[in-house]
Amino acid sequence: MAELRVIASNLHRGGAVQVAASLIGELAARPDFDRSRVVFEVSPAVLDNLTGEVRERVDLDVVRRGVRSVGLWRTDLGHDEPAKLVVFSPAWFPVRGARRLSGYADVTALYAEAQPTRRARAKAWLSRHQLRRFDTIVVETQAVADRLTAQVPQLASRLHVVPNSISGAVVDGTAPIPELPAFDGVTLAYTSANYPHKNFAYLGPLAAALADRGVEVRYLVTMPTHEFEQLPGDVQARAINLGTVRQEQLRSVHAAADGIVFPSLLEASSATPFEAMRLGTPLFASDRDFVRATAGDAAHYLDPLDPADGARVIADVLGDGPRRAAAIERGLARVATLPSAGDRADRIWSLLTSPAAEPPRLLIVNNMPAFYRSPLYAAIADEFRARTGGQTLVVFQVRRARRERGEWFYTPDGDHGYAHRFVQDDYAYLAGRKLPTRPGSGLLRRYAPTHVFTAGWDTSLSLAASRRALRRGVRLAVWVESSSLTTTRRSRLLDAVRRSWLAPADLAVVPSAASAAYVDELAQRHVPDVRLLNPVTLDRLAGTEAAPRVVFLGDLSLRKGFDRLVALAAKLGSGIEVHAWGRDTDGLAAGGVVVHPPVPLAEIVAELTSADVLVIPSRVDPAPLTFSEGLALGLRIVVSTDISYAEQAGPGVVAADCDDPASFVVAVEDVLAGERPPASRGADVSPEHFAKRLVDGLLA
Repeated sequence: MAELRVIASNLHRGGAVQVAASLIGELAARPDFDRSRVVFEVSPAVLDNLTGEVRERVDLDVVRRGVRSVGLWRTDLGHDEPAKLVVFSPAWFPVRGARRLSGYADVTALYAEAQPTRRARAKAWLSRHQLRRFDTIVVETQAVADRLTAQVPQLASRLHVVPNSISGAVVDGTAPIPELPAFDGVTLAYTSANYPHKNFAYLGPLAAALADRGVEVRYLVTMPTHEFEQLPGDVQARAINLGTVRQEQLRSVHAAADGIVFPSLLEASSATPFEAMRLGTPLFASDRDFVRATAGDAAHYLDPLDPADGARVIADVLGDGPRRAAAIERGLARVATLPSAGDRADRIWSLLTSPAAEPPRLLIVNNMPAFYRSPLYAAIADEFRARTGGQTLVVFQVRRARRERGEWFYTPDGDHGYAHRFVQDDYAYLAGRKLPTRPGSGLLRRYAPTHVFTAGWDTSLSLAASRRALRRGVRLAVWVESSSLTTTRRSRLLDAVRRSWLAPADLAVVPSAASAAYVDELAQRHVPDVRLLNPVTLDRLAGTEAAPRVVFLGDLSLRKGFDRLVALAAKLGSGIEVHAWGRDTDGLAAGGVVVHPPVPLAEIVAELTSADVLVIPSRVDPAPLTFSEGLALGLRIVVSTDISYAEQAGPGVVAADCDDPASFVVAVEDVLAGERPPASRGADVSPEHFAKRLVDGLLA
């Protein structure tokens, strides 16, 4: 399986396309490059800029992404590579992985106050703040880093400055451009897409001002036809559009030009100054800090808001050969000291492969705050810390916390190796109705988990944690004990909620094949799964010799199959007692079964150890903990074929048609006649076993 996905499918024009092509080429040229470990996802524009040699060395997915490419999101969710590199954000799509690095050069978004409309300002805000999904962000200049930090302070520790550079394909390129008509004047090239901040409207008045000085000029521009048609008429009249050019054609563009004109008003770090210096072409550029930081004294600076000043600078330089030659020499010397494209690729690779700046954080969301989960979560926390050095937070969402059931709820009785929090539904009023709100949202933002394990799907906090995983690329494992057999009626609304919960899942922890199929059905895709039984703490399961008793634990309800138990008791021999512990919720208590009040979970084991046979005749049941405890104790077990645990039938475990009393009796008598199974299977239901398999899946 690939370990890294490099995403450049959202880049369609401008310098970003060339940067992506250059980076892909440099990564493919690394000595340690292994094509089986890396998938490059590119747009058609990036593909056109890749050389034939690079295409042969890498695995490519050609995808065209746009702001409205929501149809690709389901595909995105299936991309489970541990690391993702987005060449340039904003990434308007899910980006998931244990390591997430993004380049950022959306300089217009950093000057939102200059945006003309509220919609543009909102888009700029989103462009900046979507970076919070990434744990590493690369910018090309310190100025961009400072501006971004001022607007999104949370990104300060994640920012790294990796300077722009010139691509080797540009330097070595020999591809020609279309033959140009003869011209007696000056040819200036402007190699850029037609973005507003590129200031193409400046070229028309500049040509007029040069004509006043006796200099006729024509422009070579490189953009799609529809962009060219949007240029002002006086620019179109003096321009030849070469269309979108590839990297290996840029050298030919420079060779055909007497100089490069670059009147841009705003840049992160354009490649144009690098290319002009390296190819020895005079550079006439905006007198702005973003150019001076790159070109220094190798450029000839003009006022991008004053065409007359630009005409003066260009005319003076073109008429002064020694001055022009000296600037070219300074540019060649300067560019030789700057980082190369290979240096850039090496730096980005090291950021991807170096340890994360902050240790990983696992969040466990639990809707069953009972004491018996404590050893499990301690085992998960210990395993996660041992494997990653990270910390774990367990959040218990308490619903219906009644005082009379207080003994069921979690009470810390020692150091379990993890922090824990309780949250409880708050309520808001809407149109006079009292509705639960989402608890723990602030806690999710503050803790900012890198991994999430939700141990329940019917709470608002579990859903909120799953949605955060989808937005932030958090690795998500979900525990689905139930299957399609756990309810006799399907609710479209409930299925929609569960589907939303499962949508971002990287891993499903399930007890059976039926549960795995149910997960895939709801998620509408295959979710990788690990089969695990409900874990129990083995050291508290003291074994004793069993008495000749059949034991049932659960509510006295039709769902739990208590009526089947009554029918069984009527047909069993008088020497076998049938005992049940639970609440009579359906009025089913009848003779033949000795009914006991419900017992706290802490006392259930004592009842189990007194049993000769444990029966689980449920019609629908998620994954009863008593089944795992029976295995750990080495009990004989009869389980209904209606529930998913029937597939666990083995030594000491028999599946029976509990609707047929005769078959039920035969199953009980058969296990009574057999040997008591060994308790060695209990290792498969220990918290340590569960924790190891879960963390394996989380870190896969």
